[in-house]
Amino acid sequence: MSFINENIYIDQGALYVKDWNLKTANGSAADLSGLTLTGTVKKHPASANKTSLDGLISIVGDPLLGNIQLATTANTFITLEPGKYFYEIEGFIAAANTALRARLVQGVLFLDPYLNT
Repeated sequence: MSFINENIYIDQGALYVKDWNLKTANGSAADLSGLTLTGTVKKHPASANKTSLDGLISIVGDPLLGNIQLATTANTFITLEPGKYFYEIEGFIAAANTALRARLVQGVLFLDPYLNT
């Protein structure tokens, strides 16, 4: 499975929903059966400080169709400073004595300032 590299723009303090359709190298829908999705937002890829996206990422519909969704709440990024961040979404399968992990989506997250009107 090839991963998606896409920049996203989020208004701080607003709801945000983004869908991706994941494909295999030959262009068919990625089979997401059995995957657990996890994700993080960090100031830069090597940063130890991160904001978890766990619980905000889900498989949409039939796992055989390869659709995932990121759905944030108004409070998800309210404590972060507006600016540029790195985000990544991974899927993993916990197997006996090992965990198979794959990066699904990554990119730059541009967090725009919260405007209270």
